[in-house]
Amino acid sequence: MGFTLTKKELDTLGFKFAEMLLFDRDADPAKLDALTRSKDWKAAKPFERKNAIADIARKAREALLASGYKRDVVERKTAKFIRR
Repeated sequence: MGFTLTKKELDTLGFKFAEMLLFDRDADPAKLDALTRSKDWKAAKPFERKNAIADIARKAREALLASGYKRDVVERKTAKFIRR
């Protein structure tokens, strides 16, 4: 069984990462305390972690765009975390 985030966890972590992007120049969803303290996160395989990070970044991007932030700035800040 793989590592997955519930919808509630994804929403919470996505909003926390969106806030982190606003105030932290070196924002990284992999540094979220709620994520790194999780036993499941520690046991997750690298590709599962990358997928979770991409999902969190997508959620943050969605929240920031809905709040009226400029698309080009938001895309630039989140692009490196989102797998294409």
